[in-house]
Amino acid sequence: MLGLAAYLVVAVSAQIWQIGLTKQPHILFILADDLGWNDVGWHNPQIFTPSLDKLAREGVVLNQSYVQSVCSPSRAAFLTGRYPFHLGLQHGVIRDNTPFGMPLNITTLPQKLKQLGYSTHMIGKWHLGFCKWEYTPTYRGFDTFYGFYNGAEDYFTHVQGAAHRVWGLDFWDNKKPVRDKYGIYSTHTYAKRAREIIAQHDRSKPMFMYLSFQSVHSPMQVPKKYETMYSHINDNDRRVYSGMVTAMDEAVGKVVATLDHRRMLQNTLIVFTTDNGGAYHYGGSNWPLRGSKTTLWEGGTRAPAFVYGKMLKKRKYENNELIHVIDWFPTFVAAAGGRADRGIDGVNQWGTLRYGNPSKRTEFVYNIDEIKGTAAIRWKNYKLILGEPGNYNGWYQPAYTDTSGRMNNSILRYMGRMEETVPRFSVRQVFGRDPVQAMWRWFCCKAWSCEACKTQKVSNPKFVKHMKKKLRKKLQNRNKDTAPAVYGFHGMSEQRVLNQLRKVIYRDKTRKHIHLFDLNADPLEKYDLSRRRPRLRDKLKKRLQKYSRTIVPSIRVKSSSKSNPNNFGGVWSPGWC
Repeated sequence: MLGLAAYLVVAVSAQIWQIGLTKQPHILFILADDLGWNDVGWHNPQIFTPSLDKLAREGVVLNQSYVQSVCSPSRAAFLTGRYPFHLGLQHGVIRDNTPFGMPLNITTLPQKLKQLGYSTHMIGKWHLGFCKWEYTPTYRGFDTFYGFYNGAEDYFTHVQGAAHRVWGLDFWDNKKPVRDKYGIYSTHTYAKRAREIIAQHDRSKPMFMYLSFQSVHSPMQVPKKYETMYSHINDNDRRVYSGMVTAMDEAVGKVVATLDHRRMLQNTLIVFTTDNGGAYHYGGSNWPLRGSKTTLWEGGTRAPAFVYGKMLKKRKYENNELIHVIDWFPTFVAAAGGRADRGIDGVNQWGTLRYGNPSKRTEFVYNIDEIKGTAAIRWKNYKLILGEPGNYNGWYQPAYTDTSGRMNNSILRYMGRMEETVPRFSVRQVFGRDPVQAMWRWFCCKAWSCEACKTQKVSNPKFVKHMKKKLRKKLQNRNKDTAPAVYGFHGMSEQRVLNQLRKVIYRDKTRKHIHLFDLNADPLEKYDLSRRRPRLRDKLKKRLQKYSRTIVPSIRVKSSSKSNPNNFGGVWSPGWC
């Protein structure tokens, strides 16, 4: 009887505790800024991110979660569920003196969630226009806003443009400038506001929080205690950057702890991602993926991401299904018990995230920029790029060294496999009576596959003979004897040799900027299949052409001096368009 009584007491207590709690999940969307694939602990143990690692380990790691290659387009895609080329925002970011923003005739995610009973809060970086109040967060569906409007600023002074002639404070609490946080690191300030909102939240009402960290965008700034954790890194930018990541991780941990303290964590869906790839020139690392922020390569568009929540029926695994940033809009609406409006580009991935079902997406467009003349599409495991992918086209190792100055091989871990840092071409690979024949075999194996070369499936015999002839002629032009010319490649990186041989063998200027990759077999985008698979290449080109007919022309307006903070008491403020 005593046992039964105790059970009843516990059951009644649990029912009393549940009274007033919402059945709809709270949603916390955490967006890092310029965070690279190799800049989180679950991809790179050299980065200290225990809070994020724990959430990723207990949730679902998303191995194929994609974003846009730069800030504003990704943020617009998330908040609208539409491709940036359907918003006129495909060409680049919104700058501090350009009088436009995210189109005002589009329903945003927070507006949709408010219709479903949610309270909505945004903290951190906006970067979607502010020339008039109607473009700003509290007019786009958020109940509260605490953060800044522009793309970057000082982490301590909260001044934007300090390195330029025009500069001013950019820190807002709803519609009031924040002037009393000078010297306080923004990551800490944003985490504190997030915790305050959670502490004061009415648990009977569902909450949506968009926590958009300034970290880890330039300028490279972090309190010294975080930087000293990486004193073994000689490169200054990489050392500071790594500290910035750890400071952000600590902030996430405190926010999650507050959710747990308020007994809200059990019913909170947490998504973590970045807005684009890491900026290699500012200490970020997308290794071993190719490219950097601003490029159409995987390093610029493939995000380190996870989803966490007790409502997920399948957890603690790595999900390899396709998901794109435009999918979060309909997915969150579905999780909240609603249905997204027709006409958006995103698809509902709630079944994929909650149960591990196959993705509803088999295709997405990386971008279509009619001004640059670039575009890219993913269909199943194939990726087609048209035009110049970007300015950072290589594979960039992070600047890690241990105290002895030697490279630490643990940074090379990629999906459980070890990759060579920079494979070198060795003359031993082409010993033989006919160096050109040996060189052709080497090229064929590297560019396609050795098995395909043996069976001559790579091309018809006449074409192979023709390519060998071109290769021999080119090498003889370098040196009367082809052997020394071939051996001259010794010590070069294999990728450099491959690139040189491609120019010799193909030399087709009309296809100079067409790339086709099989991302299942070649996730590092090393082997271009555009020649080998012409039918597939042309099929994907037609798919891109179909999307191109639906684009909204890029919004292009002249900059305006009316944005000058001197016109608004030293503050970057709405009211100039």
